[in-house]
Amino acid sequence: RWKTMLLLRSCRTLLLRQQQLAAHRPHCLLPRPTSAPQQQVHNSSLLLQGASSLQLCNAKAKGEGGGPKLKYDLKPVTKDDVEVTYSRSSGAGGQNVNKLSTKADVRFDLNKQSWIPDEVKDAIRQAEKNRFTKDGVLVMSSQRFRTQAQNLDDALSKLQAMVQAGVEAVTPAETDPETIKRVKQNIKAGKERRLDSKKKDSFKKKERSKKVSFD
Repeated sequence: RWKTMLLLRSCRTLLLRQQQLAAHRPHCLLPRPTSAPQQQVHNSSLLLQGASSLQLCNAKAKGEGGGPKLKYDLKPVTKDDVEVTYSRSSGAGGQNVNKLSTKADVRFDLNKQSWIPDEVKDAIRQAEKNRFTKDGVLVMSSQRFRTQAQNLDDALSKLQAMVQAGVEAVTPAETDPETIKRVKQNIKAGKERRLDSKKKDSFKKKERSKKVSFD
């Protein structure tokens, strides 16, 4: 009898192990994902976004895409144009948050940028007056990403967008073709009315001069 009980217990144990193996087998067969492909996809996405933004800026500067041609075609804002400091980030970064100095703080002294026209500088000061220090320095920061290089590029992109907006602000807006056509027609019609009025006045004068007085 004890042999029968031992055999049944062994069968139950074996069956339980088989069930456990069957339940965990799909997970065991799947390869463990690594962070490298995700990081590679993330970097590729950033590169594509940066390339698209650069193409858009170039297209606007050249007057492509149906928009008006900009008054100035300025160079991009680079690291040489700013002062950069790094501090601990409270944003994205995973294990780097509050441990590594990945936050980029950028100081852009607008007065020293001789390549930016004065009227563009005035437009930037007016639009971003809350970002300027008392010394006239534009301050920008970024802590969106996990590395110093990515946050620096993001801050420079923000500065570039501000400069671009300043150029667009001083660029005269193109008049709609239909409006131009309508104005020309009104001018032409006004000239015709004046000529017609002069002709009528001249005719009246001639008629009055032809009248003979019998008194």
